[in-house]
Amino acid sequence: MAAKILGIVIGKALFERIPLKCFLNYTILRQICGQAIQINDVYTYDIDVNIWIIFSFIEDGHIW
Repeated sequence: MAAKILGIVIGKALFERIPLKCFLNYTILRQICGQAIQINDVYTYDIDVNIWIIFSFIEDGHIW
């Protein structure tokens, strides 16, 4: 519930062009806009997590 309220506040501020003093990376902005997040979008959030996900997919035999 708190995440939804925070999303509404950030969305309202973006809609009314009110500057925010917080860091929003590409992955979070895509989530707010309702776009699908892909594996490679995690790279902008945390490089180590992105590398771990890629190696997990390779070890399991999944190729995207």
